[in-house]
Amino acid sequence: MAPPRRNPGNCQQNANGTTNLQAIIEAIGGLTNIVQHQVGATNPTSALEKFRKLDPPAFKGTKDPIEADNWLKEIARLFRAMEVSDEQRVILAVFVLKGDALEWWESTERTHGREVITWQHFVELFRKRYFPDSLMVQKEAEFIRIAQGTQSVYEYERNFAELSRFAPHMVNTEARKARHFERGLREEIQGPVSMFKLETYAEVVDRALIA
Repeated sequence: MAPPRRNPGNCQQNANGTTNLQAIIEAIGGLTNIVQHQVGATNPTSALEKFRKLDPPAFKGTKDPIEADNWLKEIARLFRAMEVSDEQRVILAVFVLKGDALEWWESTERTHGREVITWQHFVELFRKRYFPDSLMVQKEAEFIRIAQGTQSVYEYERNFAELSRFAPHMVNTEARKARHFERGLREEIQGPVSMFKLETYAEVVDRALIA
């Protein structure tokens, strides 16, 4: 009996020289990679493991809006590095809440019931709790009156940078930022700095450190 003849169509080559069977295998492999990536992106356990390895800072609550803002910025920075979903951001942020902050969140969840809280909504609620208008106004007033006093130039610059976030309209150009910093310097430093009429904040700080 003659052996069965092979169907030449089963091994037909495409224009690139790849058989149909090879093309199917490659397609299945690509699909598997996509599925594995999607599963990893939606798996909260996997995201939590990665998050913990980054050593995220805990947040216990505070009356200092600068401290609260620094925590929020650091957490957001870690999320950008991890490329996690919006829903996972809320889960992971809540994971590092402690003490008063955790009590606040549990109370907030009870208030919102079954409503799904997005990351943007979480940030809004967080700012409302730790950035009340009265504190914002107080910090803006501090920045308006800021002065070096007995601080070193380095300490004054650090304080200036922290408070400037509460009055962005006062430092929205390099020249305005430079002049405001300059006005707060002690007289014996301000004189030598102002004579140069420097236009950028970095130049004023550098000249103040030299003076």
